[in-house]
Amino acid sequence: MENKHKAAQSLREIISYHLAMFVRYGNCFSVAMFSAQTDGQPANGDNVLRGDVGLMRQFALLTAETVREIDFIAYDQDDNLVVVMPHTDLAGACAAAERVKAEAQKRMGLRVCAGVAMALDGETTTSLLERATAALRYSSATEGQGVWFHNGTTAEPSAEVVEV
Repeated sequence: MENKHKAAQSLREIISYHLAMFVRYGNCFSVAMFSAQTDGQPANGDNVLRGDVGLMRQFALLTAETVREIDFIAYDQDDNLVVVMPHTDLAGACAAAERVKAEAQKRMGLRVCAGVAMALDGETTTSLLERATAALRYSSATEGQGVWFHNGTTAEPSAEVVEV
């Protein structure tokens, strides 16, 4: 339990750092939040990663191979994998999430849902994570695997932003 708290705290600190860089220098960044289901599970939105340390580690390693070296990867308090992507706009973050989703399906047999959000003016760590979580909920509610983004007003499927 303490490790989960430390990971969530580290995630919040990294996001706070990038928010400061965004405010000071205009360095854009985005976050992508992932949950997964095995192919045998009904599409009910339950995250199979929750509590399965081996599967969580395997998914995190696959994600690390798929995203850039400068991206920060951590689990939040709900065992959703979160990737912080510096210098990445919404379209780039959606494309990265689509790549992670495709690799997880191909190599691990997982159905992956993702929620993406890019930092906006006036953003806080909490509001950014809440928007990514909202997009993830929309993705999970579609009863399939998908990537959704939250633009500050609404959540939409990533196909609206990027073609992979």
